[in-house]
Amino acid sequence: MNIASLNRAIRHVSEKLLLETIIFASDIGAKIVVVHPGLRFFPGEKFPQLVYSAFTETMFTCVEIARDLDIQIALENRANTIDIGKTPEELLKLLELIKFPKNVGIAFDTAQAQLVMNPTEFYKK
Repeated sequence: MNIASLNRAIRHVSEKLLLETIIFASDIGAKIVVVHPGLRFFPGEKFPQLVYSAFTETMFTCVEIARDLDIQIALENRANTIDIGKTPEELLKLLELIKFPKNVGIAFDTAQAQLVMNPTEFYKK
């Protein structure tokens, strides 16, 4: 799943799966859905703004449905070189891009964080 894919077909399927997950979470009484923000494959490595735009487009739809169903979305920090949401600054940028909706936050994965930097420092930022 890659909600920030520059390939529209992959992004469309990813959005559909995320929406199905949000609806399923609501159906079973879950309150939070953890989401990996996406991957930055070529040409996204060279043009990150395109990846951010794709992420934003997907998230606006998902955030609205999640809000209507009283579901929180948690963007999880990741550590792979092609992941988006790898640093505290980038996670905050993602939240800024989608205008800091009240039903979206961050899922802090300490195992992923320690692959990027000291987890305590990551958290403090």
